[in-house]
Amino acid sequence: MNSESPAGVFIERFHIVIEPLNLDDVTAKDALDLLVDYLHGYALALNCSNEHSELDVEMLKGPLNMYCIALENA
Repeated sequence: MNSESPAGVFIERFHIVIEPLNLDDVTAKDALDLLVDYLHGYALALNCSNEHSELDVEMLKGPLNMYCIALENA
């Protein structure tokens, strides 16, 4: 990867993954922003949860699957 920052690497890899979808620039940026915001929120909740049931990485599967289906249909 050309970037030295973790965020830069994530963005570069994101664009590689979505390239076959042929999204316009605005839709690709919106998709990136939505995914990053979701993952940041999930990580925050994972680290700050004091509830009896702990958050689990398995909980990502449903929302991320829906996200991928939405991107395919964008």
